[in-house]
Amino acid sequence: MIAYKNINQIIEESKDLITAVNKNKEINQEVYDLEWLAVAGMLSYYGMDCFSTIYYALSNATIDFTHENLSQMLKENSQIFATDYGTLLKNLEIKACLLTEIKDLDLFKRGDLRSFDHHISITDYKIEDPLFLLEDFIHEFNHLVNSVHTPIYIKNGFYYYRCGLLEYNVFTKKAEQSALEEVINTFQTHDIRNEIVHFSRLNILDSTFSHLLNSYIENSDVRRGCLGYESIRNEIQPLYLNSTFKKMIDQARFLGHLDVLGDQFDYYTVEWGYYHLWTNLDKMLGANQREEYAEAQKNVSNLVKRYQYNTRKKS
Repeated sequence: MIAYKNINQIIEESKDLITAVNKNKEINQEVYDLEWLAVAGMLSYYGMDCFSTIYYALSNATIDFTHENLSQMLKENSQIFATDYGTLLKNLEIKACLLTEIKDLDLFKRGDLRSFDHHISITDYKIEDPLFLLEDFIHEFNHLVNSVHTPIYIKNGFYYYRCGLLEYNVFTKKAEQSALEEVINTFQTHDIRNEIVHFSRLNILDSTFSHLLNSYIENSDVRRGCLGYESIRNEIQPLYLNSTFKKMIDQARFLGHLDVLGDQFDYYTVEWGYYHLWTNLDKMLGANQREEYAEAQKNVSNLVKRYQYNTRKKS
């Protein structure tokens, strides 16, 4: 958690950031409020050294509420890629989504960041717990923050777009590491949300922010656990709580050093261990039969146990 002496600096810095980003944009008050809370939470979680990364992510995205059926819209437009692989696979309703559209493939091949657009879209739905809405927004925005560095690269002769841990092949239009990206992002979202909730215990000098914060948490269940991806979350939680894994995956995901992450995981498990981890997680998320899910779950569990044992043994 943050130290008291930093809270008011974080609030002021986050306000300056979203004011600068939205200087030439037209946004409604609800989006502005979500941005202010989310950015403050992220500056607290990631640290002030990540100010420029968060600024870049927010300034290069459009954010709005929509009445569209996001699941249907994504299925109908092959030029748009979305992070919510598992939700689409299960044909479930999407409440919020990070959409990435590659506009110019030639520019993309040259590594030009102007070749794609980001759009965070939230369905216009009513909820009793405002923290649900805030977490939906943070979840999608956090995908984007972890995609700023090294978003375009060539692997095995193919061009890829990176969104956190997720790798999207722009030619085959297939995504890899989707489930692992979603579950790690879910854990991080909850941690960032807890940073924001913790603000309420501190002496906030900005009355506008204080009132905004209270409006989101006063009628919410602040003790609630993570939201989403229950079918795979329990298997990965021991890894997320492992300090060796947590440090490595946070750095690799933020900077795009996915090869380093794979090598480290293999070192503590088996050759191709990281590959088997994320492929089996994808199978768990997309499994239609109990036997298929159980087999993939067993494979993931064995890898996690081996990683836990070896990191303790070598520490």
